Formats: sequence, C-alpha cells, structure tokens
Amino acid sequence: RQLYKDGRFQEALDQFIEIRKEKADLLEVGIHIANCYVELKAYDKALNEFNLVLAGLKAKEATEKNKLKIARVFSSIGDIHMQRQDFKNAEAAFKKSIRIDKSDPALAYNIAEILFSAGKTKESIEYYKLSTEIKPSWPLPYRQLGYAYLNLGEINKAIAMLKEYLALAPDAADVDGIQEVLKSISSK
Repeated sequence: RQLYKDGRFQEALDQFIEIRKEKADLLEVGIHIANCYVELKAYDKALNEFNLVLAGLKAKEATEKNKLKIARVFSSIGDIHMQRQDFKNAEAAFKKSIRIDKSDPALAYNIAEILFSAGKTKESIEYYKLSTEIKPSWPLPYRQLGYAYLNLGEINKAIAMLKEYLALAPDAADVDGIQEVLKSISSK
C-alpha cells in the first residue's frame, strides 16, 4: 500500500498481483489492483477488475460491510466513466451506488450534475436535494438547486436556494454573481 501512497502505481500493481496469486480470494486486493489501473489510466483493465470484485462480493453473504463495498465499487466504476466522458454509464453506476449507500453527499451531487448537464433538470433536483439532506452545511448543492429551479421557472424556490447558498458560503468567489442573479430575478 505504501507504494501506492507514494505514487509508484506500477510497482504497487505488480505487488498486488503477486499477493493475489497467493490469496486469490482476497477481494480487497482486486480493489487495489483496479485502483492501480485507474491511476495508470488503464481504464478497461480497471473496469474488468472492478467487475470481478463485484461478482465476488455479490457471491458472498449480503452483510452491511459487503453492501458498502459494492456501493464503493459502483462509485469507482462511475468515476472511470466520468474520466472517459461517458456520462450515461457514469450516471447508471453512480445511481447503483447511491441506492445501496445514501450517505455520500458528493455522489448525490455528481449524479445531479450529470442529470442537469443532460437537460434532466427535474430529475437533477431530486439528487441535489438528497445531497443537502445528507450534508446540510455544504453550500454547492443549494446554488445548483437555485439554478435548476430557475431553469424550471420556479423563481421563489430559486431565490430561496440561492439565498441559502449565500448564507452558507458568504465568502465564496461567486457571491457577487449570485447577488446579481438574485437582484435580476427578484425584480421580475
């Protein structure tokens, strides 16, 4: 693991492959191998490893720990698809992850961003809201909710969300721009 932490991904990969030869049933090693492939930008190999890990985890007893590992693997698969600009598959993988583990606000936010970018504004709102429910103190989802509501013409909701964003992030770099947006839509 130290080789990985030191950024020596090929050496770490070689060691993890050797460990797997000795202990083929260690699924955690497969996760490490996949992560090394991700760092080496060998995405097809990483996806293959993650899918092997998923198959192994699904074959095991459905403990809470295994469910969380499955969610983590789906999230990692989504990250790979994001790297490849394959938003449809990223969305699908992230949604599988969040159905299992609803505790990651960034994951909910990423799903919302993909949906919003794809013009699925109403659906994006569901995930922005989930992100705020998981971590109410995180400002970004409120700003994006404001923009989503604005796109739908729901001005009062947009104003409320943008004001909440400003309350949570009074020193954000975009405060002046947000205040201009609020001024503009409040006068309508």
